[in-house]
Amino acid sequence: MNKKKGFSLLEIIIVVSIIGILFSIILGGGKMLRESAQNIKRVADIDQINYAIALYTLDNYDTPPGDDGVEYTNGDPFWIPGLAPTYISLVPSDPIDANEKKYHYMRQGKNYEVAAFMTQHGNDSACNDGGPGGCDYFEKSRGSFLAIYNPGASGWNFTSTTTPTPSPPPSESAICPSIAGSVQDQITNNKLARPISVAIQRNYAYVTALSNLTVIDISNPASPSISGSVYDYTKLWNANSVVVSGNYAYVTSNKYFVIVDISNPKAPFIVSSIYDNGEPRDVFVRGNYAYIVSQRTNKLTVIDVSNPASPIVVGSVTDNARLLVAGDLFIQNNYAYVGAFGGNMLTVVDISNPGFPSIAGSIQDNEKIHTPVDVFVSGNYAYVAASLSNNLVIVDISNPQSPVIVGSIRDDSKLNHIQSVFVSGDYFAYTVANSNYLTVIDVLNPASPEIIASLQDANNLISPRSVTLSGNLAYVPNSCTIGCLTTVSFDCTRPQ
Repeated sequence: MNKKKGFSLLEIIIVVSIIGILFSIILGGGKMLRESAQNIKRVADIDQINYAIALYTLDNYDTPPGDDGVEYTNGDPFWIPGLAPTYISLVPSDPIDANEKKYHYMRQGKNYEVAAFMTQHGNDSACNDGGPGGCDYFEKSRGSFLAIYNPGASGWNFTSTTTPTPSPPPSESAICPSIAGSVQDQITNNKLARPISVAIQRNYAYVTALSNLTVIDISNPASPSISGSVYDYTKLWNANSVVVSGNYAYVTSNKYFVIVDISNPKAPFIVSSIYDNGEPRDVFVRGNYAYIVSQRTNKLTVIDVSNPASPIVVGSVTDNARLLVAGDLFIQNNYAYVGAFGGNMLTVVDISNPGFPSIAGSIQDNEKIHTPVDVFVSGNYAYVAASLSNNLVIVDISNPQSPVIVGSIRDDSKLNHIQSVFVSGDYFAYTVANSNYLTVIDVLNPASPEIIASLQDANNLISPRSVTLSGNLAYVPNSCTIGCLTTVSFDCTRPQ
């Protein structure tokens, strides 16, 4: 009789063990593949967010909005304020998106950081930020922290969902303004005669001067040089303000709003214009819209520039009291902040509906805000250069319907007929005044601003009209000889 031989207990144990080993290998390999795919997605997502922030910054001269010092984590598709849907359709979320496995965003003034934490493979001893149940995050200092940030945020540390601590502000002793370089044109050419406004994009400065928009190569700040210009006696006569976005410069002149193609900096040319007999003074571009203020008609106008060859006026608001002699504006989020010369006031315009802008609020002060010639907005504050009161005034705009003056500083020498203000982060305001001064003001405490550095130069800062910062350099159009653009460094290691 034949007997069927069965498996011994030992054989069964061996087979089960082999199957278990193979199963664990398969599971482990699958886990590693999943983790690798998650990390690949994180890299792609952060790259997308980085590009969207770059577009936002080009249009708004600021980082995406939000409460300073607060860490935002992904949740809804609009978790980074201001980006979606204009600059990115939806702001992506971490592929796990649970507990602390999220993307992070934090801003402080003009500094920002976006962070993702890569999934770890082993090496538990190098990770002390994983929380219970595993070690999923690395400390930034250990080099396994995926982040995008500008230099001012390089010291921040996202180690949990608690609020990170930003780096301290630059030391006042590290601010040493000095002339770095200058460029002027021959009197016969007039390409820089009576320069008014300057916009910076990459290695070029764009300057309005009489009937010119002049392009200056600033790749070597110590020796800037004229690259090209466009002249039009009619459309660019008394060119006032310029902003740059992408391949186009947007200019206001005595009676025109003008769009200039700057894709070739050596040969800019006018592509379109809109006639405005109200004397448009200032322009600000955000997304598909340009906003201009006109001083004779007391008006803010909204223009669709999605097709630069054919701009279209889509809305406007006129107010003969609160926009009286409107001369300057700055846009943040859904509001335009307008300096009204004639009314000695700062007026807030709601632009959430571009077709129907409306007055939201205003503040008037005939003493402190006497002739507001320039406005700069950063975070919850508007900084107003009041020319005839020699004042820099700081206004709390956290409630746009009810702005409130919280601080001011007057100096009849260094701020004598102040012309322009530019704010870097929440730390310093940079001003220029007709007294041939560039002045740095500490505004970290808005209630008590304080002058901490200044530079007076009767050759290279003659009656400066505006100031714009890029990196550690200020660019100042002024009337040296007949007109020039001066670069100012704040690097204390340069010979003074």
